[in-house]
Amino acid sequence: MQIHLNRVAREARRALRQRVEAASLSAMGRMIECGIGVMAEGAFRALGERHRHAAELTDAWAVSALNLYARNFSALSGPATRFVEGLLAPQAVA
Repeated sequence: MQIHLNRVAREARRALRQRVEAASLSAMGRMIECGIGVMAEGAFRALGERHRHAAELTDAWAVSALNLYARNFSALSGPATRFVEGLLAPQAVA
């Protein structure tokens, strides 16, 4: 997943600033339970839906059926909420 996101950022000539990288699926699940994360749908299903919800990402770069997951989207911090809104906002047509 990280390799894919890095490639997409590079192709878009954008810097990918990440703060956290989870070393395992269970670590990613714990991170989502504490806030928010991006992962493939299959990985999400493997974790089970315990205290996690999904929001589908539909941008062209999300070719791997990426979804945004959080324990509770309405309880996210201000920065995390803006992150979610920015990812889910319709793209402006040039």
